[in-house]
Amino acid sequence: MQTLYIKLKLLESGFAQLRYALQQPAKYETQKLNLSAIKDLIKQAKGSYYMPLPDLKGMGQQLFFWLDAHGRWLSQAIANCTEEGLILAIDSSQSLSYLPWEILHDGTQFLVERTNPVVVPVRWVDAPVQESLAQERPLRILFMATAPENVESQLDFEREEAQILSATQDLPLVLRVEESGCIA
Repeated sequence: MQTLYIKLKLLESGFAQLRYALQQPAKYETQKLNLSAIKDLIKQAKGSYYMPLPDLKGMGQQLFFWLDAHGRWLSQAIANCTEEGLILAIDSSQSLSYLPWEILHDGTQFLVERTNPVVVPVRWVDAPVQESLAQERPLRILFMATAPENVESQLDFEREEAQILSATQDLPLVLRVEESGCIA
């Protein structure tokens, strides 16, 4: 698959510099984009995600056409990519990383729905990777048995719990059983 690297850098006075590069992030082209075109989207993305379902198609189109800009570089990259598809590697270390890149919509369909070519937006961090060592500690597991209401064949919660405890008795783990069926 081909990779299109996308990096957005905030500039002064309500603009962002878009850097995009095909295959090699060091060899990029730039465009200057006006943030006022997506100010409502920025405000909405910074807000709560626990509100009524927004117009994802409209938001995706607004974001796509803003990003595609007058040069139509994104549309061209999609049209010219190989049969394998295109990875949109969007730099998530910058301040616009919280925007909903996964809902990019080209006016016909969401990019993630495409099949020819496949387009996969991913978040990418353009920074050296710091190696971290995993800590040696037991795995913590919460077991909360639940069942649908008004169903004739009830689950045997006690037997399932006993089977889990038996299967994991020699493993380093901490198992917590929540009897109430309520996560709170």
